[in-house]
Amino acid sequence: MEKKSILIVDPFEKMSKILIEELNNLDYNAIPLFKEKMKSFDYSQVSRFDKLKNIFHRFFFKNNNYYHVLLEKFYQKYTEDLLENIIKQKTKIDYALIFRPHGFSSKFYKHLTKLTSEISLYEYDGLYNSRALILKKNQKYVKNIFLFDHIDLAKIEGAKFITNYHYTILSGEEDEKYDFYYLGSHSDERITNLTNFINCTQKYNKEINIQAPKNLISDNENIKFITQAIDYKDYLLSIKNTKAIIDLKSPIHNGLSFRFFEGLNLEKKIITNNHSVKNYNFYHPDNIFITDYESFDGLEEFMQKTYHPMPNDIVKMYSLENWIKNIFEMGDYIPIPIPKITQ
Repeated sequence: MEKKSILIVDPFEKMSKILIEELNNLDYNAIPLFKEKMKSFDYSQVSRFDKLKNIFHRFFFKNNNYYHVLLEKFYQKYTEDLLENIIKQKTKIDYALIFRPHGFSSKFYKHLTKLTSEISLYEYDGLYNSRALILKKNQKYVKNIFLFDHIDLAKIEGAKFITNYHYTILSGEEDEKYDFYYLGSHSDERITNLTNFINCTQKYNKEINIQAPKNLISDNENIKFITQAIDYKDYLLSIKNTKAIIDLKSPIHNGLSFRFFEGLNLEKKIITNNHSVKNYNFYHPDNIFITDYESFDGLEEFMQKTYHPMPNDIVKMYSLENWIKNIFEMGDYIPIPIPKITQ
């Protein structure tokens, strides 16, 4: 039987690389839209008219947003051109999956229908009203829109819920040399939460590995600032070599980050301030510690408890293999349920 081909549209190279590899291992023909590193926006190539308009907005209206308009126009044109090349090459596409779909133009989606009618969008970030408007505008071109925060379903009629997923376990021996690990973006609130956490856990002589982009100043020696994106496989290896993953909830949504599913697959504990995880079928208090990052009462006892293994069908439910079958309703799959609201 011929492999089903899936066009993968994911602007994050470090994420899409392992996704393409794993889908190919699952016997799909995964075709990335971005086959090379995404082109960077070059302001020097902007027309003189747009440069003057940008200056006018900045100096007369004190508005820096026009630069972002130019940036958006550049990437939309760039992705439209990449898609046109695939269409010209008459590449066979059975399905198309677009991550963070709010960043693509109507022209992009309209042209995508020349390749396939099986188009699914997946938004795994906060659904601002402006993003919801973009998705609704382009809904006529796609089969399904999936959201990872079930509360956002009310914003788009016909949208469906789905969580993030996990990849297969990496080969190699496990060496839990750290007690806690965090990799992620920073904000003032996250710096405060991490600092509070570090101050608490240092009392128990815990080993902490915290990595973050160098976009904020912190004099805490336990926070290691990085200047380049980390390969996703290296990130998973870091998770494999820790006892617990630190998760910091975004204030703009209640959806669960990939960390929860990585932890589920690799049997790692989670420290989080996302209370909604209690409503999911894999939650267990021995595995997931919920805190406000101000009080850590019970954390030491939590870390001393043995990880409570989840049933195999639960772990399989959130695998990429089952997830992709849910997205495109292919063959036998385990439906991923909407979390039960208990509080």
